Amino acid sequence: MKQQKQQRKMPQRAATAQTPGTEEHTTGEQADVVAPALKPAVAELVERLVATAREVLQSPNAEAATRTYIGELGEVPAAIGSLALRQIAGEEGDHALPLLEAALRNDNPMLASVAVNALGLVASERSALLLSATADAAASGVIRKAARKELFRLRSKGVPTPTKTPVPREERAVKPQATVFSALASHIDGHGDRLFELGVELAVGGVESLSIMANERKGVVRCEAIPMGRRRFFSEKATILAEEFPTWVEIPVAYARQLLHEAYQRNLAQAAGAPLDFLRWQKVIAEPETAMRPIVYEEISPLEVKWNPQLLEESPDIIDEPEVMGWVPPPAEIEEYARRIEEAGRTTSIIVLSPWATQERVKKAKEQALEDMFGKENRTALKRRLEETAYIFLRTERPLHAKRAIAAALALQDSSVSLSANAFVTALLERSLALFRLSREGGLEASRRVGRIHLP
Repeated sequence: MKQQKQQRKMPQRAATAQTPGTEEHTTGEQADVVAPALKPAVAELVERLVATAREVLQSPNAEAATRTYIGELGEVPAAIGSLALRQIAGEEGDHALPLLEAALRNDNPMLASVAVNALGLVASERSALLLSATADAAASGVIRKAARKELFRLRSKGVPTPTKTPVPREERAVKPQATVFSALASHIDGHGDRLFELGVELAVGGVESLSIMANERKGVVRCEAIPMGRRRFFSEKATILAEEFPTWVEIPVAYARQLLHEAYQRNLAQAAGAPLDFLRWQKVIAEPETAMRPIVYEEISPLEVKWNPQLLEESPDIIDEPEVMGWVPPPAEIEEYARRIEEAGRTTSIIVLSPWATQERVKKAKEQALEDMFGKENRTALKRRLEETAYIFLRTERPLHAKRAIAAALALQDSSVSLSANAFVTALLERSLALFRLSREGGLEASRRVGRIHLP
C-alpha cells in the first residue's frame, strides 16, 4: 500500500521538482514527467514561448523585446522555461545566444539555471565563453557547478573551451611569515637600473638576503634569494656599504617597500613577468602600508629650494659626480641630434643668414633634441631619478649637491615649461655633444666611461 501511494504521487512531484541545471539534460522523456492531464496545456505554452522567442530574435528592437520576453519567462515554471529555451537553442544555435545571455544575466536564479542548461546545446566557442565566465563568477555554487558540467559537455563534443593560465607554484605557495629588517639601495645608473639588498628574517628562524635589480621603465628585472646567517648578512652589508661603485646607502625598510612596489607596478602595467624569487617574497617586500612621497623631501623643503634660483643655475655641477656621470647620453645615441644641430649652424645656401638667425636655428634644433631625449615620460622618470639621487647625496655628506639635484627635479615638474630653461638637462645635452665630437675625432676612450651597475 505504501509503495502504491508513493507511485500515485510521483507524477506530480516530477512535474514540479526538477530544476534545470542540476539534473541531466532534458530529452523527449521530460514530457513524460508531466501529469498526463497537463500535457496539452504544457505543449501549447511551450510552443507559444518558442514562437515568441523567434519573433524576439527577429525584432528590429531586439533589446527591448528581449527584456519583455525574459520577464514573461520568469513567470512560468522552471521545467517549462527549460523546454522552451532548449528548443529555441536547438533550432537557432548561435543566433539564440543573445536571448540565452540575457536570461543568464537576469537576477532570477531560476532563469540563470535554465539558460545554463540551454547553453550546453549550442556547440560554439561563444557559448563556451559564456559558460566559462559563469563557472568562474556566478554567485550561486549550484549554477557554477551546472556551468562546469555544460562546459564539459561542449568540450567532449570538440568545441574549443577557454583554458586558464596555471598559476606558478611560487605564487600559489603559502608565503612564509617574515620581516624585513634591513634595506640598502644603490644609486641609479644611466640606464635606469638600481640595486637593492634586503635582509629578511623568517619567523621560523634564519635569514635570507635578497639582491634585487629594478629598472625605472621595466620594473623588477632580477632577484636572487640567498639563505644565510644573521652574522654573515651584516658582514656582507658592511662590505657593500664600503664599495666605491656603485654608491650604496641605507634606506628605511618602509621606503624600500614603496620603491619595490612602484617597480612591480611597472611589471604589471606592461604585463611583464617578475623573477620567481621576487614573486615568492612580493607580499613581504613590496607592499607598503601607506603611500610615501620621495623620502628626500623629509629633509629638504621643496619651497626652500624653489626660493633659491641659484641652486638650479648650479645644478650642472652634479654631472661630474660619479652617480650622475653615466647619465650623459653616449655618442651613439646623440649622433643624429648632433648632425641636425651642426646643419642648423651651417650656411648651405647663397642666402647668408644673420648670426642671430643662425643662433635661432641652432637653438630650435637643441630644443627639439631636448624634447626627444628628456620629454614626455622621460621627463617624469628623470625627475624621480634626481630625487632619489638627492637622497644619495644627503646620506653621503653632499647636502649642497642634494639641493641642486632637487632644484633640477622641481624644474621638470611643470611640463608647460620648456626643457631649455632647465640648466641641468641643457648641460647634459651639451656634455653629450662634446663627447660626440671627441669620439668622432678619436679623443674619447671608452674605458673612461662609467659603466652599468650589476648585482654583486
